[in-house]
Amino acid sequence: MKIITTLALLLFSVLMNAQPQFWWIGDKIQSMTMEDMMIRMKVDSVFKKYGKDSPEWKSAWKKLEESDSVHNSEIKKIIAELKVYPGNNLVGPDAAHCFWTLVLHQDKDTALQRKVIELMKPEIETNNIEVNDYAYLVDRHKINTGMKQVYGTQCYYDPKKKAYVPRPIEDRENVDKRRKEMDLPPLADYLKILNDPSAKSKVR
Repeated sequence: MKIITTLALLLFSVLMNAQPQFWWIGDKIQSMTMEDMMIRMKVDSVFKKYGKDSPEWKSAWKKLEESDSVHNSEIKKIIAELKVYPGNNLVGPDAAHCFWTLVLHQDKDTALQRKVIELMKPEIETNNIEVNDYAYLVDRHKINTGMKQVYGTQCYYDPKKKAYVPRPIEDRENVDKRRKEMDLPPLADYLKILNDPSAKSKVR
């Protein structure tokens, strides 16, 4: 009986140690991200079916803005509680990536995006975040504040070229060097994938 009890306690200890330190915050982040993605999928679906100026689209967009506003407050509460970026060690890799997704969508609050970039930067050296997440958020913030992007992650669809093209990039001739540092493929390969998803298996 004593052996069984000891084994049970060891198993419990292993399971507890396997969980991130702030697993409950991680669960909350993932729940928020699920809601975020579902609402955005709804907006996209309504847009394709009814068009942007339709009452249906305006209603869906209003709900998205309301959701973003609630998530904005929750993101700030999490930062205030942890004082650092909720990285892999605190909430787990999935939740850490989900937190980035939520912040990436906070385009109206560039100050918040800037704050999170600052929190993410020191986590790169300890591999506590996905470095390409950092690159995407840096570029998103740059574009949102009227500057040129650094890594070439932000693109738009050019109807004349009938293809996705990158928004303005600073020091473009060296962009692939910077992309490599962020575990991103060369810009040309990235554009191939954007314009032909089947090319993903063909690029290096």
